[in-house]
Amino acid sequence: MKLTITRNKNNTTYYLCETFRVGKKVSSRTISRIGTEKELKAKFGEDFDAEQYARDFVAKANKAQEENKPLPVTLQFNTNELTNLDEQRIVDVGYLPLQKILYGLGIDKIAKEIKNHINLVRFM
Repeated sequence: MKLTITRNKNNTTYYLCETFRVGKKVSSRTISRIGTEKELKAKFGEDFDAEQYARDFVAKANKAQEENKPLPVTLQFNTNELTNLDEQRIVDVGYLPLQKILYGLGIDKIAKEIKNHINLVRFM
C-alpha cells in the first residue's frame, strides 16, 4: 500500500491506496481517506505534522497486511444530524455471520439426525 497526496490551492488530502495488477495492466484503488491537513491539525494541534502522521498510518497498514491482520476502520457519526425516517441505513446480510457459528457447533449434523429420525418414525 502507498500514500497518495493530493494538493490543491486550499488543502492537502492524504489517502491510503493499494496497487494491484489485472493481467498486464497496473491499477490502484483508494482504501481509506486518512484526512486533510486542516482536519488533522484541528484534531491533534497546530504544530502537528500531518504528512508524517499519514506516512506512519501507511506503515502500520503495511505491517498489518504483512501479518494478515485486518486494517483498522474509523467510522464517524454526527449525533446532531437528524436522519430521514424513509431512508434505510442498515443492510440485511442474512444468515452469513451465523452460518460459521452454527456449522462450528455442529448444528447442521444435529438437524440432519433429527430429520432422519423423524422420517424413520413416520415409516414404522
